[in-house]
Amino acid sequence: MKVIAPGAGELPPLFAITENDHGGYVCVVVYTLLILMILLVATRVFTRWYVVKFIRADDVFLMAAACLAFVQSVFVQLAVNNGLGKKRSIVSDSDFDVFQKYQYAAQVLLMATMTSAKISLSLLIQSLLSEGRSVLVGTGLLVIIICWGIASTFAVAFGCALPEPWDTTGRCVNLPVLRDAIAAFNIITDAALIVLPCILFWNVHDRMRRSRVVALFSSRIIVCIVTGLQLRYFTRYMRSPDPTWTSMDSSILDQFMMNLSIICTAIPSLGRLIVELQPEVNAFAITERHGLRSSDKYAVSSFGHRFPAEYIRGNRLGVRTSIHGRTRYPSDAESTIGLREDGLKQNANTIKQTVGYEVRYLAAATT
Repeated sequence: MKVIAPGAGELPPLFAITENDHGGYVCVVVYTLLILMILLVATRVFTRWYVVKFIRADDVFLMAAACLAFVQSVFVQLAVNNGLGKKRSIVSDSDFDVFQKYQYAAQVLLMATMTSAKISLSLLIQSLLSEGRSVLVGTGLLVIIICWGIASTFAVAFGCALPEPWDTTGRCVNLPVLRDAIAAFNIITDAALIVLPCILFWNVHDRMRRSRVVALFSSRIIVCIVTGLQLRYFTRYMRSPDPTWTSMDSSILDQFMMNLSIICTAIPSLGRLIVELQPEVNAFAITERHGLRSSDKYAVSSFGHRFPAEYIRGNRLGVRTSIHGRTRYPSDAESTIGLREDGLKQNANTIKQTVGYEVRYLAAATT
């Protein structure tokens, strides 16, 4: 094969592509997706801190997933340096042994990264739940994801016999069948992470808000599609007589699956919408023309981190409250009458009288 040297003033390519070496394709995918993922996660964490001024458990697991993905990408690059994407005929036995070790480490970290991303999204969904049954379902899904993650990571780590679990040419379990089972539960849990929030917010009266929530969480369906494609190419890689060459497609899809899982976890909380739907965060807003007509209403958005989560769940506090205006009743307080009727008579959008108040929640006395 003829190799053309770069001309004057030209730099050589970062990743050379030849007939026997396509490892550069893997590197391009790794770095492109890694940069995009890190930028999106950083934006998500900054947005959360800017809006609510604190970091939650789901943010911690999201950052952990990003860190694990970074380390996993390093191992993939090291695998490329030692034969990934090359024809087996041009890879020495020593390089092939090192390739298997790095590929093994990358696969184990892939499972750990996917688990952290799923836990992060599950915790985010759980923070949106306020009723007993939905909280129970959310907790059950979280437990299933944790069990799947631990079992999958250990299954990948010990799929082949010790003391060389990275040697797929040695004594191993049926790896294609094992990965089929892992991928099946991976898709099922991803589907549950899509369906649960969609069901939860399907009854939201604000159609625009409901559509946005459903769209944000439904974006994860792309991870299910990539997982199915990755499974097909992984099976092809495991059954190929040229594993270094056929591992390229599988490794590229691994990167798409891993990074898209993190990205689709970060997307729902990029703006204020999900934060505003969390029942344990506090904020209030009143409609612009409040109380000037008997048909007017007070629209109060309750976000409430001032209240403990147990209190919110125990009292079934919703995420929105609407207080409708009405005509005067004898039981109306004097301050309320003046506030409403004076405004109606003068047709002025001003507050005439206010009364300070304080609400306290006291624990019931025990006998």
